[in-house]
Amino acid sequence: GSTWSDWSGLTSFTTSAADTPTLTSVGGTSYPTFPWITDSTPNLVVTRGASTNIAKTYIMVYNESATETLWDSGWQDHVDGTSSTTTYAGTGLVQGTTYSWKAKVEDINGLVSEWTSLSQFRLNGPPLTPSGLSPEPGYVFNNTLYATFEASFEDPDRTTYSDYPTEWEIMIDDNGGQSSINITT
Repeated sequence: GSTWSDWSGLTSFTTSAADTPTLTSVGGTSYPTFPWITDSTPNLVVTRGASTNIAKTYIMVYNESATETLWDSGWQDHVDGTSSTTTYAGTGLVQGTTYSWKAKVEDINGLVSEWTSLSQFRLNGPPLTPSGLSPEPGYVFNNTLYATFEASFEDPDRTTYSDYPTEWEIMIDDNGGQSSINITT
């Protein structure tokens, strides 16, 4: 038989992990600005945590309180780079709703990072139908070349997200057909 020596003393070691990445932007809006977006399939951008480039990204998207998973991307391969862009491909995002997300990466050496902290984004909701229209439907302008139109605007996102109107479309019926005027501020 073999003769074995006594065990050596204990030694400790640590394994390496990729540095935790940064959640950079959603739908073109970069953090720290709170991203409220209009695209229901936004691009989610993650930036590497150190000098080693990203090979794969894993993204989780949740409801606002992060109690329900809406999308688990699984590992997504990326061209070796300093950041990765992944297009949301989960269940339909609902307008006027806030979502939470997090990510982790695998670097080109095969090391996997910890999950990032949760961040949030919001899919902008539509404004309410304008009210208080003036002139009233059926009003006839007499002896004037200039018409004044008025309407009241309300958007549920206005107070919290400073969402003010930037474009209006006015439909005019001249009894011969409708025409449309777009006004952008």
